[in-house]
Amino acid sequence: LVTQFTNVQGNSYWSSTEWEIAPTYGAYFLRPTNGSTYYEGKPTAFFAVAVRTGDVAASVPEPGSMALAGLALIGLACTRRRRR
Repeated sequence: LVTQFTNVQGNSYWSSTEWEIAPTYGAYFLRPTNGSTYYEGKPTAFFAVAVRTGDVAASVPEPGSMALAGLALIGLACTRRRRR
């Protein structure tokens, strides 16, 4: 079985999208094992992930970029030291 997502638990996760035919009854959920979505009644017990709207990742630099920037600064310092 090939999974589309890694580091997830269980079979299904709720989404925040309610079922348009009966929004008070059901909502969509995601199956991480195949990446598909389905709808189900809200009383069903599925996993959930707390998320926040907006571009959250933009304020958190990735480690690779920070390492590259650090190496660039070290290179500049070495070049400056050699010129003296």
